[in-house]
Amino acid sequence: RMLALKSQPLDFMHYLFTEDRPLLELVDSETTFINPHTAGLYGADARQMTRYVRQKGIEIEAVPNQKITLTATSERGGILTMPGILAMNRGPIIRGTWMLEKILGEELPDPPPDVGQVPPNRGEQKLSFRQRFEQHRSNPTCAVCHDKVDPLGFALEDYGTDGRYLRKPNGRLSKKQKKQAEAAGPVDNFDTSGRLPSGETFADINGLKQILQTSQRRAVVRNFVERTMSYALCRSLMIYDRPTVEAITDRMIESNGTWRDLFVAVAGSVPFRETIIPATRGQQ
Repeated sequence: RMLALKSQPLDFMHYLFTEDRPLLELVDSETTFINPHTAGLYGADARQMTRYVRQKGIEIEAVPNQKITLTATSERGGILTMPGILAMNRGPIIRGTWMLEKILGEELPDPPPDVGQVPPNRGEQKLSFRQRFEQHRSNPTCAVCHDKVDPLGFALEDYGTDGRYLRKPNGRLSKKQKKQAEAAGPVDNFDTSGRLPSGETFADINGLKQILQTSQRRAVVRNFVERTMSYALCRSLMIYDRPTVEAITDRMIESNGTWRDLFVAVAGSVPFRETIIPATRGQQ
């Protein structure tokens, strides 16, 4: 199953690149790739797969992913809610940091050495993790980063540490959620609402995805441009690369650019076409 979790985002990215899909489909998509090892996470949509028959004498087999369309499990659309990504980033803080850096392109400073841990419940306290975390972030030094990270991470509270979606289709809590909530205290353990520093609010991950594709669209597209250009140039971007980044970002937003459009724009840019690679010592 580990191999299946790793191969899924790779096959998804390959699809976006080779099928000339819009840049923002990375954030939310009706298409994904699954195999028998991940099918159990996709409910009724797994029925779209060609039936798999395990060969005799083989206990575990690496099976290629199959392309499916998300209809019954729309909460799985895009890379943010892929099981492997969620399982790799466990907990709201790590998940929020990953989204802030990898999707929105913001870099966070290292936490102060005396940051401490989220205080546990004491005595007869039955505070949820979110409530206890409010106490932790009351420190102004911590709040600077947590105001950005927390809303993103808590939007994914409906997903377990293994990437499994916990909430039932009717919106009710699953038995596992109820058990966790009863042990932790108030059921706001699974409160997925949030407010971004910009003032935008959302109720759940679907609302957050909508914000990322609309009002935060420029930040997301710019991040994709920067990462693609840095990869193409084999170096970190410098201040003199900013005009090129902004120009390509403008073009991608105006035309609702695809990944192919982005690759062509980067390949045709001045930094790429006129890159000078210094000769190594000893070469003429």
